[in-house]
Amino acid sequence: MHFTWCVSAFFTALALVLSAAPASAYTTSTARVKPTAGSPLVIVRNATLAKGPTKATIRATVQWNSAGVTVDKLTIGEVRVIATDRATQRTTLVAATSANPLTSLTQTVTLQVTSPALLKSLANGNRVTITATQHGYTPTPLLPTGVSYVTVTQLQAGPPRGPVGRLVCSDRPLTATHPDGSPQSFDQCDFTGAALTNAQLSTATSTSYIRSDFTGANLAGATLSGGNFSGAHLHGASVMGAAIDRVRLSGAAGTGLLAARTTITNSYLDEADFTGSNFSHSDASAVSFSHTNFTGALFSGAGMTQSDLSYSNLAKANLIGSDIVQTSFFLTNLTDATLRNAHIPPPFGQPDPLRWATRCRTVLPTGKVDNSDCQGRIAQRPVPPLTLPAGLVHPGLTTILQHVAVTNAGHRVQVKATARPLSRATRGELFYARLIFGAAGRVSLLTGTPPMVVRLTLFAPGDTQYLPYRSERTYVLR
Repeated sequence: MHFTWCVSAFFTALALVLSAAPASAYTTSTARVKPTAGSPLVIVRNATLAKGPTKATIRATVQWNSAGVTVDKLTIGEVRVIATDRATQRTTLVAATSANPLTSLTQTVTLQVTSPALLKSLANGNRVTITATQHGYTPTPLLPTGVSYVTVTQLQAGPPRGPVGRLVCSDRPLTATHPDGSPQSFDQCDFTGAALTNAQLSTATSTSYIRSDFTGANLAGATLSGGNFSGAHLHGASVMGAAIDRVRLSGAAGTGLLAARTTITNSYLDEADFTGSNFSHSDASAVSFSHTNFTGALFSGAGMTQSDLSYSNLAKANLIGSDIVQTSFFLTNLTDATLRNAHIPPPFGQPDPLRWATRCRTVLPTGKVDNSDCQGRIAQRPVPPLTLPAGLVHPGLTTILQHVAVTNAGHRVQVKATARPLSRATRGELFYARLIFGAAGRVSLLTGTPPMVVRLTLFAPGDTQYLPYRSERTYVLR
């Protein structure tokens, strides 16, 4: 493939905006880290998960922190149970309870699970945790909560997570800065399922959460700006409405991340995996998404300006009605992606930004399907799908097609019918069957009285991009 790639002033500016990121997002050693040895600030005792065929029961005793109530004004206690699928990393909020305000420092928690879907999420091999979070009250996201105590207890083990979330950090408050004002580090801490709505997790001094685990956590409205979350896990986490400016999420993994209606600026979400994530109606500016996996992600109604989607994977992604300006699609995979009604103008008078993207079964902003980069011919099928009738009226009239039918290649579906006597004993000049073509593409089959075998065929011709379509069914009419 020979081409000339012109670097516009936009991409030069983008490189300057994003130059603050380190050459390597990972700065911690991969050597085994031992859990912290201090006593947890919130104590969870006797946590159990008892599973039966129709019901599961989760029990625990939570000892909330008395000094947290009186000194830090942490008057709210939340308990959440999260299940993480071992194969897909999809998360399920199995159960939750909260006390607002905390009227007792000792809370006995008994949670019953009877829903078949929730019971399925507790299957052996899936990681199941119970998390107790003690935090303060805030009447508005404009007043974030500055301190939280988080204790994660594992009820059922899942697959190994490697270096991510291997530290138990329940012995120290989760806060953006030390009392002396220096930045905090929570690298490799486990905060699975934490309730951190409106929490201030970082400041401009860059609080570090490298390879931390926020799977299933609620970070809606939280302040993440300036934080380093490189290599962190955010599977099933919610960051809706969070403050995300100058945030490093390089190499992060967030299957099913909920980031709808969220503003992201001057940040790195590159070389990450956000399969099935939801960025609908979000707004990204000067953000690097390069080499990131967005398979099946939602970007409908999203805005994106002066950002970088080069080498990213947007296969099966939904970008309907998005507004993407001055953003690179260089070698972006748009296979099976839908961009209908999207606004993607050429940057600074350059050629179509989708020119160098991989397009196969890609629905362009105009609604046209682009198969320019498909390898080999594509399977042809009716759109919407068609099915031949399960049986035929005999004798009588059976509708085969209600109206004109076309395939994904734009070819009209045709109908063919053949009929023969059921046995050689049939004699005489008898009427068997014929197709009747009506208005608006309606096709019916009229059969006579003799016993017969009828074969119906739906078909469409192939072309240079699509294979021929053919569907057959045989009917024995006695």
